[in-house]
Amino acid sequence: MKPNKKLPESELKIMMVIWDNTPPVPRNILSHQLADQSWSDPTILTMLSRLVKKGYLACEKQGNKNLYTPLISREEYMVDESISFGEKLKNVSITGLMTAFVQTRGITKEEIAQLEEMIQQYKDSADE
Repeated sequence: MKPNKKLPESELKIMMVIWDNTPPVPRNILSHQLADQSWSDPTILTMLSRLVKKGYLACEKQGNKNLYTPLISREEYMVDESISFGEKLKNVSITGLMTAFVQTRGITKEEIAQLEEMIQQYKDSADE
């Protein structure tokens, strides 16, 4: 069963590191890659325990190491968050949302090509 709780920013940062690495991910990798956060080891361990409890991670003990494996993919999380966000903004147009997103974040040529391909696929399926 997929977890249904939105992650606080701190826990999401931990999940991003786990998604960016090949699982299972040892805790020391997390501590190293999150060094810029100035979090203590007990803080990281607390957040990892919460993520396990919420159903986002599995924890396996190997010797004296804890190894963490994501139970939900980055893509699944993004879809769930997008749906939740979309429900909150029912009256906002997709065009307006994309415009705001592109103006604040920017967009690459590769992303434009991917969007064009996706739009074409939807056009083709609508014609059938």
